[in-house]
Amino acid sequence: MYRLFSLLSKYRNAILFLVLELIAFFCIIRYNDAQRHIMGDALMDFSASIYNSRSNVDEFFKLRSKNEELKADAKYLQERLAQAERQIQAYKSLLDLDSLKKIDLLAVEREKPYSFIPAHVVKNTVHKNYNYIVLDKGSEDGVEKDMGLVSLQGVAGRIIRVGENYSLALSALNLTFKLSLQALDDSARWVAGTAGVYEWNGGDPRFAYLKSIPETAELKENYTVVTSEHSLIFPPGYKVGTVLELGDKPEEGFFNATIKLSTDFSKLDNVYLVKSSFKTDIDSLSQNLPGNE
Repeated sequence: MYRLFSLLSKYRNAILFLVLELIAFFCIIRYNDAQRHIMGDALMDFSASIYNSRSNVDEFFKLRSKNEELKADAKYLQERLAQAERQIQAYKSLLDLDSLKKIDLLAVEREKPYSFIPAHVVKNTVHKNYNYIVLDKGSEDGVEKDMGLVSLQGVAGRIIRVGENYSLALSALNLTFKLSLQALDDSARWVAGTAGVYEWNGGDPRFAYLKSIPETAELKENYTVVTSEHSLIFPPGYKVGTVLELGDKPEEGFFNATIKLSTDFSKLDNVYLVKSSFKTDIDSLSQNLPGNE
């Protein structure tokens, strides 16, 4: 104890200097927005790099299970491709072939309203009320705020913060995550009047809710729930889940439905960031409007 006190007295000036430096540093970060954001991004990158190193070690010991997941993903993509081909054939049968020839297919190809950036999940939580996902891609890879985040199975979240090499996504398992949805019937056709709002109320990460559905909607159990055409960050028709149970129809004229999520958030690994040219165009049009300044 005596030696400890002697050391403290010997270096008391240096210790006092360090304490004052820390207090000054805290005040700068606490009361200056620019410095606080810089420090926040730096801490996000640092912590993400630590989780990434840990994740790489875990990946080495999970190669067998990853191989099985890749097989399942390949099967899912084949099924979606087959479904898309069936839909194309159905549309062709409904169209006049002469008018079909007049469509500028090259112009359609050039538009490409959505592009995708593959990413890997570095950190992910599922059992909190406010869950987030850390990804190993950042601004250097073209990631931007408000990009949609999807897995091969369905919607996963939305980007809310971007660093140089990492980004942070608001998980769909978050009380504040909202999304416009619609339902498809057994023939993959839009069901009129089924537009509703996605909500997750906490608890089980396997289930969420489709809310504010008009009572006149012809929604049924096992119908597929997908992103609607009103979403600016997700492609329309991207799967979210299936209707598990219909709620009672209250007097207000709307009802809710429980949906089983198609994305298994407990095994979320390889994901894709969605870049929408529609959102970019709309954002540019809305700049400098009265009330937005």
